Amino acid sequence: AVVSTQSGHYGRGVLYFMMLRFLLVLGLGVAAAVLVDTSLSQNTAGVLETLYLIREESVAVREESVAVREESLDVRKEARDAREEARDAREEAREVRQEAVSLISQAYDMRDSTSELESSLVEAISLVMEAFHERNQSQLYMKQIRDGMMTLIEKVDRLEGMVDVFGEKARRIEAKVDNASTTIEMTMETIANSIEEIEENVGRMEEEMGDVKEKVEEMSTQTTTTSERLATMSELLLGTSGKIEALSVSASSVLQNRGDLGADRAVDGNIHTQLHTEAGSDEWFKMSFPGTCRVDRIVLINGKTNVNIWRLDQSAVYVVVEGSREVLCGKVQVREGTTFESQTYTLDCSLVGVGVIVHNHASNYLEIREFEVYGACTGQI
Repeated sequence: AVVSTQSGHYGRGVLYFMMLRFLLVLGLGVAAAVLVDTSLSQNTAGVLETLYLIREESVAVREESVAVREESLDVRKEARDAREEARDAREEAREVRQEAVSLISQAYDMRDSTSELESSLVEAISLVMEAFHERNQSQLYMKQIRDGMMTLIEKVDRLEGMVDVFGEKARRIEAKVDNASTTIEMTMETIANSIEEIEENVGRMEEEMGDVKEKVEEMSTQTTTTSERLATMSELLLGTSGKIEALSVSASSVLQNRGDLGADRAVDGNIHTQLHTEAGSDEWFKMSFPGTCRVDRIVLINGKTNVNIWRLDQSAVYVVVEGSREVLCGKVQVREGTTFESQTYTLDCSLVGVGVIVHNHASNYLEIREFEVYGACTGQI
């Protein structure tokens, strides 16, 4: 249409010149298009290869994301590597997009630069006839070029979409990695707190084990003591009953100005001597054993064989067990009689202790002529 309009205005000569010029430009355009198509094909292959590399890097990112969950110790480093690879992928995608835009811009620049080829018109006249014969083929080439350009544009659009999708996936992966890092940090903090609690529990357990050890030692000591006591009891139970010699004797008081009436006179084996205390509300005579002894019976002789025999009546006889505790063996029930035999009293006990003590009754004098204890002591089996 343009050529027809120009021929109407400038005449037939101008029309021929313009036809030659058109054919020259068309031939040069076809050649340029062939070159552009070859360059675009190569660039498209490079783009596809880059996309394939990007896809492989995306797969690597996903694999590294999985590795993050499996290898908690290296998760922070791998997360940083994943973010760096995602940034590199985005940079590569942007570079690919810029290269595609640059290729399109070059194609349009080549199309616009045909005006610069007019200076080569003289040299290209010889090619006009051949170009005229190849017009149909050139039109086919032009159609292929247009189709290739459309296909390239579609591929570039798809590439941009894929780049956007990849960028979105990369952002999602980065978000997941960040979440995984946060979760792992929280987990590490929880583990640290758990370790502190475990250390505290271990400390408490060690203290409790120390207490248990002390209790075990205490129980062992108690067991040993119990064993010793059982051994002592066995000795006491198996021991042959006999007279227990006094380790020591004592009395609450001694009647003054009447001669030797001390506590030792009650255990000297002489019936013509005796113990005689003052009169009081708590007068007593005590005999200590050489060890722990089994008391079978106690024999005592009243210090009086006259009208004062009743001073000893209801006097209480106790066995002194460990810890100074007194257990009643019996009370003296005074009976009529003025002989030593009639004033001899026997109390059966069957107790174990470390001594014997006699307490008076009703603020009377405490008078004992002889005092004997029969049983068995430890070490006498």
